[in-house]
Amino acid sequence: MAASLAAFYGAGQALPGNADDVKESVGKQRPIGLIIGIGVAGILGALVGYTVNFIKGQSEFIELGTEKAKDIKKEVEGVRGRVKAALDAFKETKPGEAPSVETIDKLANLDLTEPDATNKMFTPLLGTFNGKLVRSMFDYYNNVTAFFREVQLHAALTKNDRDVLTKCLKASAESAAKGPPPALGVTFDYSQKLPQAMLATLGGVVCPKEGETSCDPGDMKLRYRTSVSGQFQEKPAKGLPKDIVIPIQPTDLLKNVIVGDPNQLACRDYVRRIDRIRQTVTKLPELEKFVIEGLDDRIKNPPK
Repeated sequence: MAASLAAFYGAGQALPGNADDVKESVGKQRPIGLIIGIGVAGILGALVGYTVNFIKGQSEFIELGTEKAKDIKKEVEGVRGRVKAALDAFKETKPGEAPSVETIDKLANLDLTEPDATNKMFTPLLGTFNGKLVRSMFDYYNNVTAFFREVQLHAALTKNDRDVLTKCLKASAESAAKGPPPALGVTFDYSQKLPQAMLATLGGVVCPKEGETSCDPGDMKLRYRTSVSGQFQEKPAKGLPKDIVIPIQPTDLLKNVIVGDPNQLACRDYVRRIDRIRQTVTKLPELEKFVIEGLDDRIKNPPK
Protein backbone atom coordinates (compact mmCIF):
# COMPACT_ATOMS: atom_id res chain seq x y z
CA MET A 1 0.00 0.00 0.00
CA ALA A 2 2.83 2.39 0.90
CA ALA A 3 4.58 1.61 -2.37
CA SER A 4 1.42 2.31 -4.32
CA LEU A 5 0.89 5.67 -2.55
CA ALA A 6 4.48 6.62 -3.10
CA ALA A 7 4.16 5.81 -6.73
CA PHE A 8 0.98 7.84 -6.94
CA TYR A 9 2.29 10.95 -5.12
CA GLY A 10 5.80 10.74 -6.32
CA ALA A 11 9.00 9.47 -4.77
CA GLY A 12 10.41 11.47 -1.89
CA GLN A 13 7.20 13.39 -1.15
CA ALA A 14 5.44 13.39 2.21
CA LEU A 15 2.32 11.37 2.31
CA PRO A 16 -0.93 13.15 3.31
CA GLY A 17 -2.00 12.80 6.88
CA ASN A 18 1.35 13.40 8.46
CA ALA A 19 0.71 14.00 12.20
CA ASP A 20 4.05 15.51 13.12
CA ASP A 21 2.57 19.03 13.64
CA VAL A 22 -0.22 17.66 15.77
CA LYS A 23 2.14 15.87 18.02
CA GLU A 24 3.81 19.13 18.92
CA SER A 25 0.53 20.67 20.14
CA VAL A 26 -0.57 17.67 22.15
CA GLY A 27 -0.46 18.37 25.90
CA LYS A 28 -0.75 22.19 25.65
CA GLN A 29 -3.59 23.80 27.85
CA ARG A 30 -6.23 26.12 26.45
CA PRO A 31 -6.11 29.82 27.60
CA ILE A 32 -9.02 29.48 30.13
CA GLY A 33 -7.85 32.48 32.18
CA LEU A 34 -8.00 34.65 29.11
CA ILE A 35 -11.52 33.47 28.32
CA ILE A 36 -12.66 34.08 31.89
CA GLY A 37 -11.06 37.51 31.89
CA ILE A 38 -12.83 38.43 28.67
CA GLY A 39 -16.15 37.21 30.15
CA VAL A 40 -15.68 39.12 33.41
CA ALA A 41 -14.75 42.26 31.49
CA GLY A 42 -17.90 41.90 29.41
CA ILE A 43 -20.07 41.47 32.51
CA LEU A 44 -18.45 44.40 34.25
CA GLY A 45 -18.98 46.52 31.18
CA ALA A 46 -22.65 45.59 31.11
CA LEU A 47 -23.02 46.33 34.84
CA VAL A 48 -21.30 49.67 34.47
CA GLY A 49 -23.58 50.56 31.58
CA TYR A 50 -26.67 49.49 33.52
CA THR A 51 -25.53 51.41 36.59
CA VAL A 52 -24.86 54.55 34.58
CA ASN A 53 -28.26 54.31 32.91
CA PHE A 54 -29.95 53.55 36.26
CA ILE A 55 -28.31 56.54 37.96
CA LYS A 56 -29.22 58.72 35.03
CA GLY A 57 -32.82 57.47 35.21
CA GLN A 58 -32.98 58.04 38.97
CA SER A 59 -31.62 61.54 38.60
CA GLU A 60 -34.21 62.33 35.95
CA PHE A 61 -36.98 60.83 38.17
CA ILE A 62 -35.91 62.97 41.14
CA GLU A 63 -35.77 66.02 38.88
CA LEU A 64 -39.32 65.34 37.73
CA GLY A 65 -40.31 65.02 41.41
CA THR A 66 -38.80 68.44 42.08
CA GLU A 67 -40.80 69.95 39.21
CA LYS A 68 -43.94 68.30 40.61
CA ALA A 69 -43.22 69.87 44.02
CA LYS A 70 -42.95 73.30 42.37
CA ASP A 71 -46.23 72.68 40.55
CA ILE A 72 -48.04 71.67 43.75
CA LYS A 73 -46.66 74.67 45.63
CA LYS A 74 -47.92 76.98 42.90
CA GLU A 75 -51.40 75.45 43.15
CA VAL A 76 -51.46 75.67 46.96
CA GLU A 77 -50.57 79.35 46.75
CA GLY A 78 -53.40 79.82 44.24
CA VAL A 79 -55.85 77.98 46.48
CA ARG A 80 -54.82 80.27 49.35
CA GLY A 81 -56.35 83.24 47.52
CA ARG A 82 -59.66 81.43 46.95
CA VAL A 83 -59.80 80.32 50.59
CA LYS A 84 -59.19 83.90 51.78
CA ALA A 85 -61.93 85.27 49.52
CA ALA A 86 -64.37 82.67 50.86
CA LEU A 87 -63.42 83.46 54.44
CA ASP A 88 -63.85 87.20 53.94
CA ALA A 89 -67.34 86.65 52.55
CA PHE A 90 -68.19 84.04 55.13
CA LYS A 91 -67.23 86.32 58.03
CA GLU A 92 -70.20 88.52 57.14
CA THR A 93 -72.61 85.73 58.15
CA LYS A 94 -73.48 85.48 61.84
CA PRO A 95 -75.39 82.63 63.51
CA GLY A 96 -77.95 84.92 65.16
CA GLU A 97 -78.62 87.18 62.19
CA ALA A 98 -80.13 86.66 58.76
CA PRO A 99 -77.56 87.27 56.02
CA SER A 100 -77.99 90.19 53.66
CA VAL A 101 -78.67 89.74 49.96
CA GLU A 102 -75.19 91.16 49.23
CA THR A 103 -73.53 88.57 51.45
CA ILE A 104 -75.43 85.72 49.85
CA ASP A 105 -74.47 86.99 46.39
CA LYS A 106 -70.81 87.16 47.41
CA LEU A 107 -70.89 83.57 48.63
CA ALA A 108 -72.75 82.36 45.54
CA ASN A 109 -70.34 84.07 43.12
CA LEU A 110 -67.09 82.94 44.70
CA ASP A 111 -64.54 81.08 42.58
CA LEU A 112 -64.45 77.84 44.53
CA THR A 113 -62.81 75.64 41.93
CA GLU A 114 -61.59 72.59 43.78
CA PRO A 115 -57.83 71.85 43.64
CA ASP A 116 -56.79 69.15 41.18
CA ALA A 117 -55.98 66.51 43.78
CA THR A 118 -56.21 63.57 41.37
CA ASN A 119 -53.28 64.59 39.17
CA LYS A 120 -51.29 66.05 42.05
CA MET A 121 -51.63 63.26 44.57
CA PHE A 122 -51.86 60.07 42.53
CA THR A 123 -48.47 59.96 40.84
CA PRO A 124 -45.35 57.80 41.41
CA LEU A 125 -43.33 61.01 41.69
CA LEU A 126 -44.60 61.34 45.28
CA GLY A 127 -42.19 58.50 46.03
CA THR A 128 -39.47 61.17 46.05
CA PHE A 129 -41.32 63.07 48.86
CA ASN A 130 -41.08 62.20 52.55
CA GLY A 131 -44.05 60.49 54.20
CA LYS A 132 -45.05 63.36 56.49
CA LEU A 133 -45.27 65.77 53.59
CA VAL A 134 -47.43 63.38 51.57
CA ARG A 135 -49.83 62.87 54.51
CA SER A 136 -50.10 66.61 55.15
CA MET A 137 -50.80 67.18 51.44
CA PHE A 138 -53.65 64.66 51.52
CA ASP A 139 -55.09 66.32 54.66
CA TYR A 140 -54.79 69.76 53.09
CA TYR A 141 -56.47 68.82 49.81
CA ASN A 142 -59.27 66.96 51.64
CA ASN A 143 -60.01 69.89 53.97
CA VAL A 144 -59.89 72.50 51.22
CA THR A 145 -62.27 70.43 49.09
CA ALA A 146 -64.64 69.96 52.06
CA PHE A 147 -64.51 73.70 52.84
CA PHE A 148 -65.32 74.74 49.28
CA ARG A 149 -68.21 72.27 49.06
CA GLU A 150 -69.62 73.35 52.42
CA VAL A 151 -69.52 77.03 51.42
CA GLN A 152 -71.21 76.32 48.08
CA LEU A 153 -73.95 74.30 49.80
CA HIS A 154 -74.33 76.96 52.49
CA ALA A 155 -74.71 79.71 49.87
CA ALA A 156 -77.35 77.77 47.93
CA LEU A 157 -79.43 76.77 50.98
CA THR A 158 -79.16 80.20 52.59
CA LYS A 159 -80.34 81.86 49.37
CA ASN A 160 -83.39 79.56 49.26
CA ASP A 161 -84.22 80.06 52.96
CA ARG A 162 -83.40 83.75 53.37
CA ASP A 163 -87.00 84.92 54.03
CA VAL A 164 -87.57 82.04 56.43
CA LEU A 165 -84.29 82.77 58.22
CA THR A 166 -85.23 86.42 58.66
CA LYS A 167 -88.49 85.45 60.41
CA CYS A 168 -87.26 82.63 62.59
CA LEU A 169 -84.05 84.37 63.67
CA LYS A 170 -86.06 87.44 64.64
CA ALA A 171 -88.46 85.25 66.63
CA SER A 172 -85.52 83.52 68.33
CA ALA A 173 -84.04 86.88 69.34
CA GLU A 174 -87.36 88.02 70.79
CA SER A 175 -87.74 84.76 72.73
CA ALA A 176 -84.23 85.10 74.12
CA ALA A 177 -85.04 88.64 75.28
CA LYS A 178 -88.04 87.32 77.22
CA GLY A 179 -85.86 84.84 79.07
CA PRO A 180 -85.79 81.06 79.11
CA PRO A 181 -89.07 79.18 78.54
CA PRO A 182 -90.85 77.84 81.61
CA ALA A 183 -89.96 74.40 82.87
CA LEU A 184 -92.39 71.65 82.00
CA GLY A 185 -93.76 68.75 83.96
CA VAL A 186 -96.32 65.97 83.78
CA THR A 187 -99.19 65.20 86.12
CA PHE A 188 -101.52 62.19 85.90
CA ASP A 189 -105.32 62.06 85.82
CA TYR A 190 -106.77 58.85 87.26
CA SER A 191 -110.39 60.04 87.24
CA GLN A 192 -111.08 58.14 84.01
CA LYS A 193 -111.00 54.38 83.39
CA LEU A 194 -107.89 54.95 81.31
CA PRO A 195 -105.35 57.14 83.16
CA GLN A 196 -103.96 60.03 81.18
CA ALA A 197 -100.87 62.22 81.47
CA MET A 198 -101.25 65.99 81.24
CA LEU A 199 -98.55 68.46 80.26
CA ALA A 200 -98.02 71.21 82.80
CA THR A 201 -95.81 74.24 83.29
CA LEU A 202 -93.92 74.40 86.57
CA GLY A 203 -93.87 77.49 88.72
CA GLY A 204 -91.24 76.79 91.32
CA VAL A 205 -90.45 74.78 94.44
CA VAL A 206 -92.31 74.89 97.73
CA CYS A 207 -90.55 73.64 100.88
CA PRO A 208 -91.94 73.18 104.40
CA LYS A 209 -89.89 76.14 105.58
CA GLU A 210 -91.15 79.38 104.06
CA GLY A 211 -88.70 81.03 101.63
CA GLU A 212 -86.63 77.89 101.25
CA THR A 213 -86.23 76.50 97.70
CA SER A 214 -83.91 73.59 98.40
CA CYS A 215 -85.15 70.78 100.58
CA ASP A 216 -85.38 67.00 100.62
CA PRO A 217 -87.33 65.66 97.58
CA GLY A 218 -89.56 63.74 99.96
CA ASP A 219 -90.68 67.03 101.56
CA MET A 220 -90.67 69.08 98.36
CA LYS A 221 -93.73 70.22 96.44
CA LEU A 222 -93.86 71.68 92.96
CA ARG A 223 -96.17 74.43 91.77
CA TYR A 224 -97.81 73.64 88.42
CA ARG A 225 -100.70 74.51 86.12
CA THR A 226 -102.16 72.77 83.07
CA SER A 227 -103.54 75.85 81.28
CA VAL A 228 -101.85 79.02 80.06
CA SER A 229 -103.72 81.37 82.41
CA GLY A 230 -104.82 78.92 85.10
CA GLN A 231 -104.09 79.07 88.80
CA PHE A 232 -100.98 77.36 90.10
CA GLN A 233 -101.53 74.28 92.23
CA GLU A 234 -99.14 72.23 94.30
CA LYS A 235 -98.28 68.55 94.30
CA PRO A 236 -95.47 66.54 95.92
CA ALA A 237 -92.35 65.80 93.90
CA LYS A 238 -92.22 62.17 95.13
CA GLY A 239 -94.94 59.61 95.83
CA LEU A 240 -97.53 57.63 93.92
CA PRO A 241 -98.00 58.68 90.27
CA LYS A 242 -101.56 59.90 90.90
CA ASP A 243 -100.39 62.23 93.68
CA ILE A 244 -97.28 63.87 92.17
CA VAL A 245 -96.07 66.13 89.38
CA ILE A 246 -92.92 65.03 87.52
CA PRO A 247 -90.49 67.51 85.89
CA ILE A 248 -89.64 66.78 82.24
CA GLN A 249 -86.02 66.69 81.09
CA PRO A 250 -85.83 68.94 77.99
CA THR A 251 -84.62 67.20 74.81
CA ASP A 252 -84.17 68.29 71.18
CA LEU A 253 -87.37 66.46 70.29
CA LEU A 254 -89.29 68.29 73.00
CA LYS A 255 -87.89 71.65 71.89
CA ASN A 256 -88.97 71.02 68.29
CA VAL A 257 -92.45 69.98 69.40
CA ILE A 258 -92.83 73.02 71.64
CA VAL A 259 -91.70 75.46 68.98
CA GLY A 260 -94.19 74.03 66.51
CA ASP A 261 -92.64 76.08 63.69
CA PRO A 262 -91.05 74.21 60.76
CA ASN A 263 -89.07 77.34 59.94
CA GLN A 264 -87.07 76.79 63.12
CA LEU A 265 -85.55 73.72 61.49
CA ALA A 266 -84.14 75.92 58.71
CA CYS A 267 -82.68 78.26 61.34
CA ARG A 268 -81.05 75.44 63.27
CA ASP A 269 -79.61 73.96 60.08
CA TYR A 270 -78.26 77.41 59.18
CA VAL A 271 -76.47 77.66 62.54
CA ARG A 272 -75.11 74.11 62.24
CA ARG A 273 -73.74 74.82 58.77
CA ILE A 274 -71.88 77.89 60.02
CA ASP A 275 -70.39 75.95 62.93
CA ARG A 276 -69.33 73.09 60.65
CA ILE A 277 -67.64 75.45 58.19
CA ARG A 278 -65.81 77.23 60.99
CA GLN A 279 -64.50 73.94 62.36
CA THR A 280 -63.21 72.95 58.92
CA VAL A 281 -61.56 76.26 58.15
CA THR A 282 -59.64 76.41 61.43
CA LYS A 283 -57.48 73.50 60.22
CA LEU A 284 -56.44 75.10 56.92
CA PRO A 285 -53.80 77.68 58.01
CA GLU A 286 -51.67 75.16 59.89
CA LEU A 287 -52.00 72.52 57.16
CA GLU A 288 -51.12 75.03 54.45
CA LYS A 289 -48.06 76.21 56.37
CA PHE A 290 -46.78 72.65 56.84
CA VAL A 291 -47.33 71.81 53.16
CA ILE A 292 -45.58 74.95 51.88
CA GLU A 293 -42.60 74.43 54.22
CA GLY A 294 -42.37 70.76 53.25
CA LEU A 295 -42.49 71.53 49.53
CA ASP A 296 -39.81 74.24 49.90
CA ASP A 297 -37.56 71.75 51.67
CA ARG A 298 -38.21 69.13 48.97
CA ILE A 299 -37.35 71.64 46.23
CA LYS A 300 -34.16 72.87 47.89
CA ASN A 301 -32.99 69.50 49.21
CA PRO A 302 -33.94 66.74 46.76
CA PRO A 303 -33.17 63.18 47.85
CA LYS A 304 -29.69 61.89 46.97
